[in-house]
Amino acid sequence: MRRTYRLLFAVLGLTALLNITALLLLAQQDEPQFTRVQESGDASIGYDEKSNTWEIATNAIRRRMNYAPGFGYRMTKFTNKATGREWLATKAGSSSELRLVIDNQTIVGATSDLMYKDFKTQKLKDGSLELVVMFQRGVLNLNLHYLVYPRTSVIEQWVQVENTGSETMAHLTALDSFSVSLRPSADRRRNGMVRAQRAKITRRNFRRRRMERIVDDARQRRKRQHRAARWSRGFGSRSQARRNF
Repeated sequence: MRRTYRLLFAVLGLTALLNITALLLLAQQDEPQFTRVQESGDASIGYDEKSNTWEIATNAIRRRMNYAPGFGYRMTKFTNKATGREWLATKAGSSSELRLVIDNQTIVGATSDLMYKDFKTQKLKDGSLELVVMFQRGVLNLNLHYLVYPRTSVIEQWVQVENTGSETMAHLTALDSFSVSLRPSADRRRNGMVRAQRAKITRRNFRRRRMERIVDDARQRRKRQHRAARWSRGFGSRSQARRNF
């Protein structure tokens, strides 16, 4: 009986090990294999042609964007590499790399009719790296620009919109380079308590400073009244002396 249990446990352990190995291999296969197309110091721009995924990274930050036909263009990772924290929300279905409202129509990057055209990169004179990802939606050309600076956690981003049609689109009421859902901080309650405590301290300081100003104004008022009284007495004495003279 003991040998049977030992054999059963061994089989179960081997099965679990095989399952874990298979999951790890599957995760490695799903992970994009980036080819670095530009590098400058610790900054780099990578591209995986198979999955149409771009990665902008330094030693401090990582940002990934993916385009899939029928699903559009969206951010898939936004990671603080120093702490390992992933800022992008787990179910960030609304996160996209573009949002504009033109002629009362809202257009986002995560839309099925966004067509990918091409991308290009360049290294600028100051050492920063620029990535431009180009799309088309109807008569609109949409160029998304990314600029990453070596030895920083800074990624600059902006979007260019070009109307290639013959009709004027006069009402551009919103233009955001990205729209993203962020994961809430695990210690947001503690941060809220700290902010509340700081607010209390600020109010206390305000009341204390207000009382100090009131007391100081009263002291200055008494000094002015005292000077005025002394000057009046002195002026009256001199006038009397002149009349006597």
